[in-house]
Amino acid sequence: GTPNYSYTLDEAIHDKYLVGYTVINRTSEMLSKGIEIKKLSSDELEQLEEYFGENPSCDIPGSEMFKYLFNRDTCRKVLEDLMRWGLRVDGGETMGKTIIFAYNHKHAQCQLVDYSVSYGDDLVIQFEEDPEFRIAVSVDMLDTGVDVPAVLNLVFFKRVHSKIKLVQMIGRGTRLYKDKTGFLIFDYCGNFSQNSNAQSGKEMVTLSQRLFNVRVDMLYELQKLEYQQDERLLAYYKDIKNELREKVTKIKSHTERIQVREAMQYLDKYCNSWDSLSPVMVKEIKRHITPLLDSGLNGDHLTVAFDVRMYQAENGILKTGISSNIKTLRLIAQYLIREKASIPQVRNKADDLKLLMSEELWKDATVNELERLRISLRDLMQYLKEAGRQKFDIDIQDEMYDAELIDNTTIDIRTYREKVIDYLVEHSENEVIRKIHNLEPINSDDLQELENVLWHELGSQEDYTQATNIKNLAVFVRSLIGLSQEAVNEKFGEYLNGNAFNSQQQEFIMAIINYVRENGDIELADMVNTEPFSNYDLNEMFGVNLAAVKEIVDMLHNSVLAEAA
Repeated sequence: GTPNYSYTLDEAIHDKYLVGYTVINRTSEMLSKGIEIKKLSSDELEQLEEYFGENPSCDIPGSEMFKYLFNRDTCRKVLEDLMRWGLRVDGGETMGKTIIFAYNHKHAQCQLVDYSVSYGDDLVIQFEEDPEFRIAVSVDMLDTGVDVPAVLNLVFFKRVHSKIKLVQMIGRGTRLYKDKTGFLIFDYCGNFSQNSNAQSGKEMVTLSQRLFNVRVDMLYELQKLEYQQDERLLAYYKDIKNELREKVTKIKSHTERIQVREAMQYLDKYCNSWDSLSPVMVKEIKRHITPLLDSGLNGDHLTVAFDVRMYQAENGILKTGISSNIKTLRLIAQYLIREKASIPQVRNKADDLKLLMSEELWKDATVNELERLRISLRDLMQYLKEAGRQKFDIDIQDEMYDAELIDNTTIDIRTYREKVIDYLVEHSENEVIRKIHNLEPINSDDLQELENVLWHELGSQEDYTQATNIKNLAVFVRSLIGLSQEAVNEKFGEYLNGNAFNSQQQEFIMAIINYVRENGDIELADMVNTEPFSNYDLNEMFGVNLAAVKEIVDMLHNSVLAEAA
């Protein structure tokens, strides 16, 4: 049947059925940033020649470490941390039972024995019962489902992308045992950081779902006025919107699926509502629609993975002006040029591959140029296929960063803003939230409820002020949930659709409404001091209708000013 009761890890620890833990959050230069070629000595560069070929020139991202490159110095430093800080027994004379979670078998063999080999079940029993067997390195076998109550230390030496699996791995240390009061977690890969996929509750998603999500993110960014005024980016925005609408329509047609029927209210909504997305709408789409996407790919998986990386780079430019995934994309181009140049299709695209690999491109890359390169190069990804990528041992000096203690047992350490967005998604029918969304006036009681939620339930007032400089709580909420299109049509339809205003005036009024959707509020002073409004002569544009602009601005602004209850 359907579960109707949940018992959380925190509750089990509080009730003394399990023990809690403290996290030592620590990483190194290589694990976090990778290897910067220019920082290496000649001897260290020589070690990389086998990996790169002669004259290595491209930096190595942290994601490559311990998948293809195995650095012994990093392994030594991780073990030194364990020996220094790990919990012990027998008056401190003996290291407590320890599990090290490794990427793969070669990673496990970097310094210790890999116990995820043949006769693994026998080794698990031996690890539990043999007092001399203190440290086990796990490649999946000890990650979940194994009960060794004496475990006092867990070392996360790999990234975990699933929240469910992370909880299961933590469970290796939570079992009660004699006088055990808690255990230590050493995290070297950011699994317990605020930006961790597992910590934020994001389950492992398919490539199709990643593609859909990044297109949603791009659509959200492209709706900003600066991009709407660019002819090519406006056309790109319309293409993405049509693409997403078609995907949702296709999902909606599969009514034989129970999950589809259960999500029908969201499918109905997003078969049409792709204009003026808010952060809460983006979250709602990813939570309720993305999981419904079929796993089948439209094209080779390597090609689609390249699309996703390029789209992520494009979205980085749209969002912050800086691309992401640069190192991976440059390595792909470098590999094709160096290893596959004998293939005519690769040779014919040499100029674009060299451009993708160059530093010059990424200094001032544009969305239009990256999209051109994506279309030009995507069919070459089929030549990335190989029987298996070779793995290499190196021994290069690594620097460990200072450790941070996280002394709690909760695994919900989302950012404050993420908590607020999740709350707004889950409480869209709340009366106060509904009022703000529908441009209805709020009162002092409503404001007090917002204070209780934002300053007490979800965090503190200090958390709030660190997350935003918006002083009005209702304005902050409105900047996340946007405005109801039905309310906009009802209150401003005569200005947007009637004959009282010409097309230029209607476009300006729509810009005012979209500004509020994005920023939460607008005042008359913004008409003079804030772009793009300050770029226009309102008297010349509106003439006798200028009073209507003031009325619209006042209506939008006053709806988030609390009246006496």
